[in-house]
Amino acid sequence: MATLSLARDVTFPRDHVYDIVADVARYPDFLPGFQAVRVEGHRGHELIVRQSLGLKGLRQTFRTYATFDRPNWIRIRTTERPFRTLDQVWRFEEPKDHQTRVRLDVEYDFSDPLVKRFSERLFPFLMRQSMDAFIDRARRTDPRRAGHNR
Repeated sequence: MATLSLARDVTFPRDHVYDIVADVARYPDFLPGFQAVRVEGHRGHELIVRQSLGLKGLRQTFRTYATFDRPNWIRIRTTERPFRTLDQVWRFEEPKDHQTRVRLDVEYDFSDPLVKRFSERLFPFLMRQSMDAFIDRARRTDPRRAGHNR
C-alpha cells in the first residue's frame, strides 16, 4: 500500500477551507478529472457519494464513504474499483487567526496490476493538483475578498 502526505499553510479561515473540501457536489466545477458527483444518501454518520473521474478518455465511477468533524477533519474511504483501498484524511488546523494548515494523508492501493503500474506516478501528481485546486478555490471564494465568486 502506498502513502502520500501533503500539507499547505494558507491565509484563509479554517471554516472556509473546510467547507470547500466538504462541498462534494461542487467538485466537478473545479477539481481536475472530476466529471460527475452524485450524493446517494447517508449510512449512519457516513455520506455516500458516487463519483466519476476521467482522464484522456478513460472514466472510472465508484462509491466513496465520507465522515465529517467540522471544522477539524474529513475522512473519505472506498474499496471499490479501481482501488483496492483508498483512505484519505483531510485535517484543518488553525495555528494563527485566519490562517489554516491543510493536511492531506492518503493510503491507497489499486485493484488491477495494470492500473497500479499506470497510476504509481500519476496518482500523487493528481493529489497535488487537487490540493492546489482546493486552495485556489478558497482564494477565489474568500468571503473577506470584495466581489468574490462562488
